[in-house]
Amino acid sequence: MDYASYLSEMYQLTIRRYEYAALAMDGEDTALQLEAVRKQEQTVLAAEDALLEQEEFAPLAYLFAVCECNAFERHAVAMLLFWELRPECADANDSLCGTQAVTPRLLKLTYEGDCTDDDMYLSLRGDSVFGSVFLDTQTGRGPDRPLALAPRILRMILTGTAESRVDEAVRGLAMIGSPIPKAQRIDCHFSLADVVLPGDSMDALRFACRRVQNARKVYEEWGMGRLVTYGRGVSLLFSGPPGTGKTMAAQAVAKELSMELYRINLPAVVSKYIGETEQNLSEIFESAKGRSVVLFFDEADVLFGKRTEIKDANDKYSNMEAAYLLQRIEEYEGVTIMATNYRRNFDEAFNRRLTSVIDFPFPDAASRKEIWRRSIPRELYSDGLDTDALAKRFELSGSAIKNSVLYAAFLAASDGADALSMELLLEGIREEFKKQGKVIGREEMEV
Repeated sequence: MDYASYLSEMYQLTIRRYEYAALAMDGEDTALQLEAVRKQEQTVLAAEDALLEQEEFAPLAYLFAVCECNAFERHAVAMLLFWELRPECADANDSLCGTQAVTPRLLKLTYEGDCTDDDMYLSLRGDSVFGSVFLDTQTGRGPDRPLALAPRILRMILTGTAESRVDEAVRGLAMIGSPIPKAQRIDCHFSLADVVLPGDSMDALRFACRRVQNARKVYEEWGMGRLVTYGRGVSLLFSGPPGTGKTMAAQAVAKELSMELYRINLPAVVSKYIGETEQNLSEIFESAKGRSVVLFFDEADVLFGKRTEIKDANDKYSNMEAAYLLQRIEEYEGVTIMATNYRRNFDEAFNRRLTSVIDFPFPDAASRKEIWRRSIPRELYSDGLDTDALAKRFELSGSAIKNSVLYAAFLAASDGADALSMELLLEGIREEFKKQGKVIGREEMEV
């Protein structure tokens, strides 16, 4: 059976599962439907085995094998693919009519087999092997959250080809889902539209994303790879005071590129023992090689700070660690983001070897007004809310503004209010100043 016939069989199998579930919900005899499902399932499984024996790239069968997908996970992929191709599958009389998306609840309903809620949710977690390979960035929680196939995986399944060189795709996909050592996976809830930066910085951020997206065209299709045999990755340095949106921007870049974001746990990386820091870094970059991930080094000056004059053995080995890290970043063909509050601590020679250095300045009044506007949900606006006055009166960072809004929202909920007032927002601002060690009286908070 060729790949196209295999997809067709899987599609038909999903329709039968769907019909079987609808009949079962109506209390009808499902014995014949169930027998048809089981027979067709055997055909699909046999086709998978046959495709894996062939030399040509048959991505879906390959992905099932390399991820060791169980029967429920194979069913989940089939249902998601089914929904992508024919969302109008349910007719007006169908018990499942009106379903707008594939959800964990619908997957369990249409699955013929034993699968506990715990087993199902473990499979559908974003940091599971299955979830990180097959599922798009997830939003929401619970049995009714919408699920979707990752766009890159969907294209591979439908076209039967890898997006880049097959050998690289195979190596990368084989590692997807395995944890990156000494790193934490971060869910990316922000997009580039959420980031507030001056024009030059925002342009640099967007261009960095386009550089990643067009790398294959420039290096392979246009042949520019012959000029750049070393350092094809994208390395960014985000520099600015605390609370100016560096972590948010890292999430936005990862989301724009449909990549996972991993924040490196620096205390676990840096070691007092000679050679151990380099070994830890090597493990991180080797685990990330070939994968669709962004490595995020927050407070990166801990590792990338200025190399010092050698006065003792500790200085010598510290410089060696910085040099080794610089070498690994240049060798890495993926995306690396470093964030620092103290750009002056960085070695200038190191800065020159980065793809881009992007400034995150403390927001001016115009930027603060935009952050206030984006932070307050439209449905919580009330008469008399003056974000322009708040922006001009209080010099707050972006994170402090968001924290103020959140504090005010909890105050509103506690008071039984259904909107945010200036008084509540001012209380939120007072709380932020208090956290900064600034005690401000209510008379000083007047706008």
